[in-house]
Amino acid sequence: MILSHHYEEPYPPYARAVDGAETVGWWFQDRSPAFEASLTALGARFTYRPMGAAGGAYTGFALAAPPLYEVDPARLTVTAHENQTDAGSVVDRDAATLWRSPGPMRGGEWIQVDLGETQPVALVRWLPGRHEEVPRGLTLVASVDGQTWQRLVEVPTYLGPLYWSAGRPMARVRSGRVELRVAPTPARYLRITQTGRDPRWEWAMRELFVDAAAEGPPASPAAVDGTVLARALRRAGVVRLYADDGWGNRMALADPAIRVLPANVQIDPYGSPPRRPPS
Repeated sequence: MILSHHYEEPYPPYARAVDGAETVGWWFQDRSPAFEASLTALGARFTYRPMGAAGGAYTGFALAAPPLYEVDPARLTVTAHENQTDAGSVVDRDAATLWRSPGPMRGGEWIQVDLGETQPVALVRWLPGRHEEVPRGLTLVASVDGQTWQRLVEVPTYLGPLYWSAGRPMARVRSGRVELRVAPTPARYLRITQTGRDPRWEWAMRELFVDAAAEGPPASPAAVDGTVLARALRRAGVVRLYADDGWGNRMALADPAIRVLPANVQIDPYGSPPRRPPS
């Protein structure tokens, strides 16, 4: 068994071994209602396995989702409770620009999106400014007419950025994102509200994406053999891979010559000799 902190692991080989593994669990001292609510908002199914006095592990992760298509960002109109001037930057597809609340999170901040027409919304996701600038709590509501609203997601205490990669939930902060999955719901307007408080950090978005359900049966991708993918990359001449943490580390485990992004913001495994594991 290899244990690795989900975003502050100081020993790169441990982070890679966990992120690239086909079977993983999230260990807690006890059941966590906040984590379970965050997983549910992600759209993940899971089980909790108690392990006596040592705590227990969330495992058995699965995700079933309809085929999706991204709603054209050029059709999206974004408004915000404050700092309206920068609101449009979350759909300009330039990650160097962002919207940020004018002060630390206090609850009640919102971003609203007009999709231009009614769409069967199934996934809302965004890139935060920094990993500290994700909501401390959140709600997602939808409306067809902008008057009557339906609550789709409510997470009083959000633990993220939490996203899905290579068959499991991930919370690595480098290139981390927030993902909210819902049953396909007809909507033209979406509103995300930040409901928590933080004495220091603002809420910030770099880019916002809205995906709608397409025709077809739900997709539940099977695990892909990392060795097969790594061989294909090597045949294509790929030596540095920029991908989600789960997929990238699975490739790197199968072929150490393929370099991938660091596991967190303090370390850089590109060409660095492994340090001794912590005692």
